[in-house]
Amino acid sequence: MAVNSAISYTGLVQKYIGTAYDKVALVADNMEALLALVEAIEHEDFDKVVEIADEIKDVLDAIDGFMNIYYGAYPEHPTESPTGDPIDLGDMYYNTTYDYMYVYGNAGWIQLGSREKTVEYTAVTTGHIVGSTVTIPVTQPYYVGQDNLNVYVNGVHLYSKHTDASGDYLEASKQTIEFNSSDVQAGDIVIVEIAQVTETVYHVVEIDEFIYTTLVENEQTIAFPTGYIYIPETHNLEVYLDRVIQIVDLDYLELTPEAIDIIAPQPAGTEVYIKIGKAISTTPIVPKTVFQDTVPALNLYDEGQQWFNTSTARMFILYKDADSDQWVSMTGEETIIVSS
Repeated sequence: MAVNSAISYTGLVQKYIGTAYDKVALVADNMEALLALVEAIEHEDFDKVVEIADEIKDVLDAIDGFMNIYYGAYPEHPTESPTGDPIDLGDMYYNTTYDYMYVYGNAGWIQLGSREKTVEYTAVTTGHIVGSTVTIPVTQPYYVGQDNLNVYVNGVHLYSKHTDASGDYLEASKQTIEFNSSDVQAGDIVIVEIAQVTETVYHVVEIDEFIYTTLVENEQTIAFPTGYIYIPETHNLEVYLDRVIQIVDLDYLELTPEAIDIIAPQPAGTEVYIKIGKAISTTPIVPKTVFQDTVPALNLYDEGQQWFNTSTARMFILYKDADSDQWVSMTGEETIIVSS
């Protein structure tokens, strides 16, 4: 399970920081005023200093605003701002223990550029059931239809209806999944794994999968179809028996790149579902920055792609949330181009 994307710092700033981005952009946009001030002082041109005084004040106000939301370096999560005020959404600090930037969001301190997977557990109650639909909320948003979920009910692995029309659950929105009430009842345990690729370097991943049904009693060795191989002991294999996930060395052995051995003999008719993951590239499949004077087509690029507009000399980065894609300005002027 993988998403061929990279969550960018700029995208996270737009999503979680908001006003901080605007303040940084304001400082950047007024750097000319600061440089003009330095030049005027060097040449003792004090009339010029008076002339640009209002612009200088705007820059200083912006810097002061940014310093109010950037705390500096701390070894652990701050519990209040450096001034003693409560922490606000969008506040940031650098963690010296883990060497990561953190931003404060609705769920608390969020580590930028590090999350690979979240696991959420929900005990189904009658409150989740409305009519024939069971709706399970998740705290961490996911990408609808991009196969970055693993879902289990009472330990049984389920298939998404986005992958198979006859699947078990529907990816209803970026923060909910839905079941039929005939399949999930009050008291069941739903586990949702939400995977994200957050590196700034692309790791393009390909997933091979196949389903095999045992033909005879006590069948143990599962030979892979021609062309399907994995790399033993590198954790690039997922194995399910009748949709229940199996643990390597506990439930099955990795024999060769073309076969596994189920430790417990299986009866005829057992469904064996196998997923094989492999990295096929560690470099972008397109240049990291495209140079052109027209808006690039959104569907041609992954999140994190950069675009330099050669007619305006402005930089943009592609940001994708669960229900829309947009080119986000990195230079502080008009921030979003919605469509291409």
